[in-house]
Amino acid sequence: MNNFVSELQSYFASKYPFLSANIPRQQQLLGDSWSQEFDGELIKHFGTIEELRTAADGYAKFAMDSLLLTAKFQKTKDYDNKTYAECASEVYQSESYMHSLYLPGILLSHYLWKHHYAMYQFYKSIVVPVLPKSGLFIDVGVGTGFYSRNLLRDSQMTGIGCDMSPHSLSYTRSTLSKFGTVDKYSFCLCDYYHFNQYFQSTADFILSIEVLEHLEDPMKMLESLYKSLKPGGLGLISAAVNAPNADHIYLYRSCEDVRHQLIKAGFEIRHDTCDEAYEARTIGEVVPVNYGALVCKPS
Repeated sequence: MNNFVSELQSYFASKYPFLSANIPRQQQLLGDSWSQEFDGELIKHFGTIEELRTAADGYAKFAMDSLLLTAKFQKTKDYDNKTYAECASEVYQSESYMHSLYLPGILLSHYLWKHHYAMYQFYKSIVVPVLPKSGLFIDVGVGTGFYSRNLLRDSQMTGIGCDMSPHSLSYTRSTLSKFGTVDKYSFCLCDYYHFNQYFQSTADFILSIEVLEHLEDPMKMLESLYKSLKPGGLGLISAAVNAPNADHIYLYRSCEDVRHQLIKAGFEIRHDTCDEAYEARTIGEVVPVNYGALVCKPS
């Protein structure tokens, strides 16, 4: 096992026993290539063991919150009743919450959560081969900048990151700086419903990873995504299904719910994937799912 991955595993085992099986499970399932790629990611992002441990603390809190909310969801079959404004105040506008828990948690989950890593593999195997060779992409809801960074690596496009959280934008700026691609990227602080007023039919590619479930009206955002894309342009859009979290508002109960909204917004679905977080452990258990689609705006 590689150095930073090994250190992360040792730290989980000693401080967070409930996470001790996470890395060995992924290693067994995905092999050495996964651990080598993950190790490179950790070294680039964190640089020192101390920084890695701080991120691991955030991930542990993020994962525990998810486990507790998922256990509650099994009983209620519903998300906690929150407004977008409440989530923005509690999560997106809180610098300490975003930088100490939420963003490190999301970043590590790209490799440590089975369904998140499956989405990354969908991106690499299905999306990368059809990416525009040049042009502009728009990432709406940048999170940690993980997918923006990959698009800058895998194409000659320039990018614009749109987010309503200044802390997501600053984290993304840091991510892109570490990977040497920040000079090909611009940042836009704006809401998810009206960003398209700046980008009417501008984008050659659009990207939105697990943002829809954070909104009270995801259709409104999908319509804005559609309007921002050039005719014939492509995009990658994903959403969390049956996946409670502190800031999840809109409950998609099936992948078909997301497909229906994408088609209603006008998109053609070229390829899609529906990946479970884990196998159901009891009869009737509702398992969180990640849905993703390569979409096209008809010419």
